Amino acid sequence: MSAGAASGQPALTDADARPVATDIYAGNVGDPTTVPGQVETLRSPAIRALVVALSTRCQHTCRLRSDPASAPVHQFTPPTPLQAGALDLLRV
Repeated sequence: MSAGAASGQPALTDADARPVATDIYAGNVGDPTTVPGQVETLRSPAIRALVVALSTRCQHTCRLRSDPASAPVHQFTPPTPLQAGALDLLRV
């Protein structure tokens, strides 16, 4: 991973130069002084809009009424381009 904060780029990137972090906090991962900054980031309208956009995928589980013991059939709604990009970044 590379640091790019000085150049105005995201602070951390993966091997393909995709951002993996935008904030770096000094100290230990369990340091409670980092929590307020993280909470403010999560409260931002852009983050909320992204979470809403990413959370619209559905999984439907169906069974035949005539054979309740049959294996269920799972159907997923197709991802939007934004969701597909996010899933790719997450490698899901």
